[in-house]
Amino acid sequence: RLSQHFHPHLTIETDGVQETIPANIGILPNCMAETHTHDTSDTIHVEAASSSKEFNLGQFFAVREQPIERPGYILEVKIDGQVMDLEQGKPEDIVLKDKQTIVLQYKKSEP
Repeated sequence: RLSQHFHPHLTIETDGVQETIPANIGILPNCMAETHTHDTSDTIHVEAASSSKEFNLGQFFAVREQPIERPGYILEVKIDGQVMDLEQGKPEDIVLKDKQTIVLQYKKSEP
């Protein structure tokens, strides 16, 4: 029985080109991670039995088996349209919320 079931939206852009987030991240036969995708709509599904547990973006990327940081790129993060101050916090620590919009914009760093 689920106590939490909500859907943040994640957009990833690299040098201005939007990436497709794959379907079925975190879904295996007979097993589903608490953070997962069902399709390529950029929607993260958060489903959990505990109503008090918080989930963050880092947990989704761990399930995705990819780091948030990318060598050679500068990252800008927007949460619901507001630029995140990366001096004040890490993208991994963003607490996921229903209907939240997270945009990760990677731009090639200057050599």
